[in-house]
This record gives sequence, structure tokens and C-alpha cells, in this order.
Amino acid sequence: MATVKVGGRPATEVSGGPKIEDIKATNGALHVNSVSLLEGEDTTYHRLWGGNKADSKSALTGTAAVKASAGYYYGYTVTTALSAAAITLYDNASAASGTVIDVIPASTAAGTTKDLATPIPCTNGIYASFAGTGTVLFLYT
Repeated sequence: MATVKVGGRPATEVSGGPKIEDIKATNGALHVNSVSLLEGEDTTYHRLWGGNKADSKSALTGTAAVKASAGYYYGYTVTTALSAAAITLYDNASAASGTVIDVIPASTAAGTTKDLATPIPCTNGIYASFAGTGTVLFLYT
């Protein structure tokens, strides 16, 4: 354990300063446990964001536009289990056609979450085509 000095004096000699037994150091690096949130820290997803994050959501129970303009797709959470049919997401503002950006498998259980590390850019919009039943919360910007 390294000796911690404040202003050139051992920390225990500094009035109101930290006590040596309160600070652990390894090779001169202090171990710090933060008690407040850092800028960009999200407690919902337990991650530190380095840029934009999903700030919008849409819960759908049938075929419809998730977002009718360009944006980013971040993933989903299934809130009501899916029937034996998949959900396909397209880079499209108003129809089930174009580039497929994701497929949620048939019979996906409630509580299943997909959180993309890197969001998928959608130049036209995000459109969900339900081939069966279920409820899904889509995350996007």
C-alpha cells in the first residue's frame, strides 16, 4: 500500500483530510467508488452512454410504423409474448418492404430484451410487420 500525501504531508496529518485507512492505493492509483451518477450514466440499462441513446419508444400490438422518418433503431422489449409468428422490422416509413433491419423470432417470451450496442441507422423510418400477435416496445431516436 502506498502512502497517501496531501500537500506534501501524510494524509493523517491534514486537518479534516482523508485518513490513510480510508484510502487504498495500488501502484499510486486510488480506488474510488462513486456515489453519484456520472454524465451519460443510465441506471435503467446499467451502462455509460458515449453519445445519443434511445430517447423514444413505441409499444405496438400490430403492423404499423414505429417511426415515420429517418432515425436510429436501438432494440426492443417484448411485453406480451409473441404468437407462433415472427415480427420483421424494415427501414421504411410506411410499408413492410425495403431493407430488413431486425427480425423478432416467433414465440418470443415476454420480458425478452434486445439492446443493440451500436444502433442501426434507418434512412427512411422504422416499420414493424407483425405476422401474429404480441406486444413489443421498440426503442429508437
